[in-house]
Amino acid sequence: MTGKRARLEPKDWEIGAMSYIADHGLRALTIIGLANALGVTKGSFYWHFSGIDALLSATLGRWEDVFTDRRLPDYAEIEDPYERIAPYLVESSERHMPQRFYRALMAAQDHPLVAPVLSRIARKRIAFLTQAFCDMGWQHDAAEKQATLLYAAYLGLLQLADLPDGPVTSDAVRAQLVAHATGLIITSPPR
Repeated sequence: MTGKRARLEPKDWEIGAMSYIADHGLRALTIIGLANALGVTKGSFYWHFSGIDALLSATLGRWEDVFTDRRLPDYAEIEDPYERIAPYLVESSERHMPQRFYRALMAAQDHPLVAPVLSRIARKRIAFLTQAFCDMGWQHDAAEKQATLLYAAYLGLLQLADLPDGPVTSDAVRAQLVAHATGLIITSPPR
């Protein structure tokens, strides 16, 4: 945000916290650091939140709501199950703040507020993907394994993209890996 604002709404603090965590990691999040990044004093913070854990809890809730609870019903409306699944790997080929936020959370998955959210989101997303594989004709147990593999590939591609001098050296390489993984994982059931 640019310019000074007298007081922010809770949503502004939550979105700001997401961006701050994405850029600096969860352990770097402080009220003063975030207030400085937002160009405000910390007094506005205490108008809405009792402390950093209250902000983190609200931020995690917003992230789960926007990027899982609202997104999955939108994807579910896609009739073709192959097309319904494709966005997971395609998203891992793009670089944006929610992905950086997710990676920062994965690095702090031992945090008592973060761990249950990551587990819950993984269960929701894998259940969604399992249903899509079932809609392709997979038996439920095999569909669930395929969904878990797809989700693991998604998370792995996100993590590999951050390794300095790692195997994902450019956006082009990342896109090629996504296309390859898509062809391997999003398939018709075995006969």
